[in-house]
Amino acid sequence: MRRLLPPPAAGDPAEPDLDEVYAWPQACVRGLMVVGVDGAAEVDGSSEGLSGPADRRVLSVLRGTSDVVLVGGATVRAEGWRPPRPSPQRRARRAAQGRPEVPAYAVVSRSGDLPRGESDGEVLVLAGSPEEVLDALAARGLTRVLCEGGPSWLGSVASAGRLDELCLTTSPLLAGPGRAPLLDGSPWPAPRPVSLVSLLEDDGWLFARYAVG
Repeated sequence: MRRLLPPPAAGDPAEPDLDEVYAWPQACVRGLMVVGVDGAAEVDGSSEGLSGPADRRVLSVLRGTSDVVLVGGATVRAEGWRPPRPSPQRRARRAAQGRPEVPAYAVVSRSGDLPRGESDGEVLVLAGSPEEVLDALAARGLTRVLCEGGPSWLGSVASAGRLDELCLTTSPLLAGPGRAPLLDGSPWPAPRPVSLVSLLEDDGWLFARYAVG
């Protein structure tokens, strides 16, 4: 993996430190999605068909450094429970920081109709608007929020103006027509500006971090 932006300085290691690249502000709602180059966010109802080893490596860092992984109920029903399970090294690092060894796992579901699943950390099932859900997490001290979608829930968070950053993996694949897009929901009155914070590349895969607004 190599860093394209910001350009590496002389003497920088060839391999970027992903913990440094994706360092969290104290409070941040960060979206994380993988798409094909045509913007498709799923293949056969799941993002797994778009993922790969480098994407899973970035996912592991983002999950392992967050306070809570937030997922919409539709994604859990489509893809099953995928709570964070940090490595022993990551757990030890979190414990040394005075944080729970495993991030919390929060699912948004009004119906509560979810498949059974297990997690090594705290599991929360929440209902409400993006504002209500994110405020409830903040009240628990969970302010570094990794929102993994799906497209409808991430779209609602962005529409509510509560998305601070978007970490977007572009897979070198054309998924084809008829796929769910990156964001779904009602049209916005106007586009939202974003600024590119960092860009990594690995064998044709692109890993962009955008600040929203």
